[in-house]
Amino acid sequence: MLADGQVIYKNDEAKKALFVFDTLLGYVKAPGVTGLRIVAKEKVTELPVAGVAVTAQPGNVQGATDENGVLVLQLSENTYTILGIKDGYDTFTEEVDVTTGTVSRRNVELTKTA
Repeated sequence: MLADGQVIYKNDEAKKALFVFDTLLGYVKAPGVTGLRIVAKEKVTELPVAGVAVTAQPGNVQGATDENGVLVLQLSENTYTILGIKDGYDTFTEEVDVTTGTVSRRNVELTKTA
């Protein structure tokens, strides 16, 4: 059995490479992961804050930060308003632009309530 592309262009390596399955798949699949990565830290200590409930609008996409204060939301290209809530901390709201093929990053500093 011959590998992909060997029969079509067996004497031309450059043309043969065009017919290898992985190469063809690269031409038709999506350009990559699109989303938003949020890192939540306490403002004074700069320690991670777990359990911050985050909502991205439009779309009402929700999640919560993990033990490292990190949350990754899968979002399509758009401008989002993110809202973060955690007991004992001030609520935060921020606008974020998400671009196709990239994971936008936001570092969020949370202030403890008095």
